[in-house]
Amino acid sequence: MKRILIYFLLVVLGVGIGLGYAQYQLNYWTKNQYFPIKNKQWRTVPSLGKDVGIIDRARTAVSGLFALDRKEAMYFVTAEDTEGNPLTTDKAYIIKGKEMSVRYWGITLYDSEYMLIPSEYEKYALSNSNLIFGKDRKFEILLSSKEEKGNWLPTGTKKQRFYVALRLYNPSQEMIDNLETIELPTVEEIKN
Repeated sequence: MKRILIYFLLVVLGVGIGLGYAQYQLNYWTKNQYFPIKNKQWRTVPSLGKDVGIIDRARTAVSGLFALDRKEAMYFVTAEDTEGNPLTTDKAYIIKGKEMSVRYWGITLYDSEYMLIPSEYEKYALSNSNLIFGKDRKFEILLSSKEEKGNWLPTGTKKQRFYVALRLYNPSQEMIDNLETIELPTVEEIKN
């Protein structure tokens, strides 16, 4: 009887360690922005959709950010500015870019838990359908806790790190084949 109890405890311990390690790995990969393909300050994963393995599916389920396959959408995430510093809500930033040759694209801010940043303004994203462009089809988006006019996204009042997600829908094959070199917007700190 004592031997059965020891075996049972060892099995429970093994399952507990295995589940704990799996959870640790999922949290590490999603929270630490480990996406293998880097394009300047942006990161992405090479494949998504139905043809990915079980680990990538689990990461997708934990982060909740990536669901469609590459031909339908490309997802890029950054947690740092152009100088490599973490994005934090106590600073102001400007996203600079130009119109991208996709059917639709959008920029959304997420808190450190990959949830939408709470906003009294109920403003969480900007896209090519509601953005104000310059005459040359370039754009600038302000990111700050203080309300601004025009292209602005609130970073919230709680001091924390945050992420910027860029979604590109129906990208060209050229974009799909050049993830590391396609031109993407920049996120720069506004220094006073």
